[in-house]
Amino acid sequence: MVWHKAEPVTVGVDHHVFSGKAINVVIASGQFFGGGMNIAPRASTSDGLFDVQVFSGPKRQALTVMPRVMMGTHLSHKAVRRYIGSHVEVSGNATLVVEADGERIGRGPLTIDVIPRAIDLVI
Repeated sequence: MVWHKAEPVTVGVDHHVFSGKAINVVIASGQFFGGGMNIAPRASTSDGLFDVQVFSGPKRQALTVMPRVMMGTHLSHKAVRRYIGSHVEVSGNATLVVEADGERIGRGPLTIDVIPRAIDLVI
């Protein structure tokens, strides 16, 4: 998880919209990433929805949020807003970095949609 300086962004998740400064926006379909971080404790890979979290506030606030992210208790933190939906749009200024699975894949804006039942997993 990379924490950037707070930048103005607009995040639309289905019919919900966040507009303000954020240090990070996470769009997850599963609960864990990054070596076991419980980034989306309420996410389910089988519900057909993204779990979107907007981390707002100044960058120094990341120091109080990050330990809670490891345990999955960050959703009640005042700097974290959570949305769920199947259509997500993120826009901001030209420095908006987009990462997927820990790799930089480009710059925003970004629009993504869930394609229900696109992959069959057998465990």
